[in-house]
Amino acid sequence: MEKIKVSRIDELTPLIGKKVFVNDKEIGLFLTNEGEIFAVNNICPHKEGPLSEADFLYDGSEAFSAF
Repeated sequence: MEKIKVSRIDELTPLIGKKVFVNDKEIGLFLTNEGEIFAVNNICPHKEGPLSEADFLYDGSEAFSAF
């Protein structure tokens, strides 16, 4: 798997999404309060809006968007 730098950890705020682009694909980056980072397709499959603009919830095992 190719690694591509898209952000520094200090540029992320816990539970606040950040939109980045990788090879023309929009990605949402999310940092949990525990320091885990999630990188996902930035389009909500239900509302088709940008996930990085929605509230981010993490229960310790799963990540959710409150979009």
